[in-house]
Amino acid sequence: MRKIAVLPGEEDEMTWKSDCLLNPNPSLSLHLSRSNPSSLFPPPSPLQSKPCIIFINMNFFCDPATVPSVNTLVSKSISLHTTGISRARKSLAQHSAITASLMQGPATVAAILCHIMHSLNLQIMNLLTGHPSLTDQCLNAQASYLRRCMRLSAASTNSSTFSWLRMCWIMLEFVSPHEQRFSNLISGRWAWKKSDVIAEDLGTHGAMLVPIILGTDKTTVSVGTGNTEFHPLYISVGNLDNSARCAHGCGLIPLSFLSIPKTCRQFTEDNEYRLFRKQLYHALIAHILSPLRDGMTSPVVLRCSDGHFWHAIYEIGSFIADYPEPVVLAGIVQGWCPWGAFDDAGDPRFHAHTHQLRETFDSETLWYTYGAVENVIMNFFPHADIYELITPNLLHQLIKGTFKDHLMTWIQDYFELTHGLTEAKKILDNIDRRIAVVPAFPGLQQFPEGCNFKQWTGDNSKALMKVFLPAIVRYVPDAMVQSVAAFLDFCYHARHSTYTTTTLNAMDHALTRFHHYCVIFQESGIQPDGFFPPCQHSLVHYVIRIKQYGSPNGLSSSITESKHIEAVKKPWRRTNKHMPLGQILCINTQNSQLAAARTEFICCGMLDGDVLSDAYREAGLRAEEDIEDAEDARYSDLRDAEDVDGPHTQSMVKLALKSNDISADDLPRFKGQLSIYHSATITFYCPTELAGIGGMRRETVRSTPRWYGKDKRRDTVLVQVGPEVDLMRGILVACVLHFVSFIQQDVQYPCAIVNWFVPKDNEPDQLTGMWIVKPEKLNRQRSIGIVHVDTIFRACQLIGVYGTTPIPLDFHFSYSLDTFKEFYVNSYVDYHAHESSII
Repeated sequence: MRKIAVLPGEEDEMTWKSDCLLNPNPSLSLHLSRSNPSSLFPPPSPLQSKPCIIFINMNFFCDPATVPSVNTLVSKSISLHTTGISRARKSLAQHSAITASLMQGPATVAAILCHIMHSLNLQIMNLLTGHPSLTDQCLNAQASYLRRCMRLSAASTNSSTFSWLRMCWIMLEFVSPHEQRFSNLISGRWAWKKSDVIAEDLGTHGAMLVPIILGTDKTTVSVGTGNTEFHPLYISVGNLDNSARCAHGCGLIPLSFLSIPKTCRQFTEDNEYRLFRKQLYHALIAHILSPLRDGMTSPVVLRCSDGHFWHAIYEIGSFIADYPEPVVLAGIVQGWCPWGAFDDAGDPRFHAHTHQLRETFDSETLWYTYGAVENVIMNFFPHADIYELITPNLLHQLIKGTFKDHLMTWIQDYFELTHGLTEAKKILDNIDRRIAVVPAFPGLQQFPEGCNFKQWTGDNSKALMKVFLPAIVRYVPDAMVQSVAAFLDFCYHARHSTYTTTTLNAMDHALTRFHHYCVIFQESGIQPDGFFPPCQHSLVHYVIRIKQYGSPNGLSSSITESKHIEAVKKPWRRTNKHMPLGQILCINTQNSQLAAARTEFICCGMLDGDVLSDAYREAGLRAEEDIEDAEDARYSDLRDAEDVDGPHTQSMVKLALKSNDISADDLPRFKGQLSIYHSATITFYCPTELAGIGGMRRETVRSTPRWYGKDKRRDTVLVQVGPEVDLMRGILVACVLHFVSFIQQDVQYPCAIVNWFVPKDNEPDQLTGMWIVKPEKLNRQRSIGIVHVDTIFRACQLIGVYGTTPIPLDFHFSYSLDTFKEFYVNSYVDYHAHESSII
């Protein structure tokens, strides 16, 4: 690998070279300018690591009869940029927006807004790969390159170097000889394939692969009318760990605001207007990324987070988009799959095949037979095939799509079709009450009104998935319950952070079960034609896509949606609402500068602690207990579960800081005080997407007679009482009545007083796949035990096995553990509960 060493003090003396906007394709007649950006944009320091971004937005109202060509629009917008660039740099310190209007005839106004935050050049990649705050999350370039040069090294040498490379490659990609591991984008087969191409070319051999990840999602910012919308385009690199993109940091940054063309109602459905919108969409993205085009065939120099400079090759890595945006990206017909041309997984689409189809068949055959649209140009960049770049979308395909919009809607349709509208509403009301009486669980949202609310969010759907299955039992046929259970299994497998061959086989098995039981929706008349929407069809491609690009967690549209808040919505609220885009760009620039300054201050140790702790340090005192009390007081119900860093431990329980002391007179045979606690913190190893960097997770288990000054709350836990060969692997469920501690012979014993629950059968329930437990009773009284807190594994959730009797309207969830005779041990309450074989 070619590595340029940088000595202290020489970093600013490096020669920075970059080309300005280059013509991405000879077919586009773009009038572009050239300049030498080295004098305008010095090498980025931590304080200068701001987005070097071009913002192009063309919101215009147009008549198809007078619409200019795509090339003309882009050319005029760039001309506006080049003529006004010097004035903008002077007036707004190179971070402003240039606004211009162009009249398109007497009857039509076409307002073309061309915005600049910074000139788009190669520094944007230096921002993403060299930001100091991403040092720990950026994949080591040397390690990621080891597996790329494996084949070439094997063919050229038999030295010990190759043996060492092979050993590192096996450690990186395999957990056992037959268990391959997929996690980040670099671990996928797509990166392997591209790296082989780089290694085999003498001109690029030794360069680091830098996959360019793009994401776009239209969003609305005006709450009342909904007529103010933006279409941001985001950019990231695949060398970052998935957690870096999911975090609210600079792992994903805004690149551009795309145009949102509009026309009068008369031409909304016009074919020429639709084609124009697609051509404009592709031309803009191609133009925005054109400065990176040369770096896709010849190496460029980048500074990485380790402080060194590397030769790199760019590749368009993946595209995060919500359906139907992949339809526009892939140039296909609405309702067709962007990955395959047939109903099953079948043969995948690829650019050469689609190009040949367009050369062979007419537009009608393309539309109805192959689901392709003619005259859409998509081959702007070398080695990039848009059909393989579109990634799975967990939020919109699984959570909001298949679960909320399909399965929940179909079950409601089943009630109306079977029982009539009036009776169906009664059943749905009782299902809502079943969901409302689910006992509290650390970090889980409560649904006091069930699922009867209009404004849904992704978090609402995720929380509802965890408690929905037991609520529909005995109201729908068994096959429907089993289809929902199979889908939940598939969904939880698809949301892993790391996959192995075993995990992918489990996904295939869950998908097979889902398709088997889903036939009930066709047989019952809900979907008589057997048609499954694109969201459900996409499930058959998930395993293949995971092998290609790693875990979908780092490539989900939930990442771009969460970025809308910081990049679009909050800045928009700070504007005066008159031509807000330019103001949004300035606000984003200021936020980026502040974030870069904060990173620099953290690196210099200037933000350690606060004023009080600094005063304590100067006085030679310690304030650890006060700080712990303050942190404990900040806990709320939704923060009962959180991610933590630390060493890997199976499970660790820590009692709360405050206790209630009871007089020894009330406790015979014990001389001393008994301390009672209302909560305890459990820390355990849970390597899921929600866990911290070290894979540790913390939960707060509560047992209090007055939760928020009202009803009691008694959480349930898993207690290890026997060897793993026993039923439920030697684990029993217990309801915590009190956390207590006492000192006997100078030894402190932290314990928990519990009610026991025992399994009903010797195996999980065949219908739901969850264990069913019931309270243990002695002489018709619930048995009480006392256990050491070290035997507590983690929290769990029990959901009542509902009978045929409707739930009373005034029934509160705090009564559930004392009322129902049997309970499901909820294996869908979180990832750890589902992944472990304990429950």
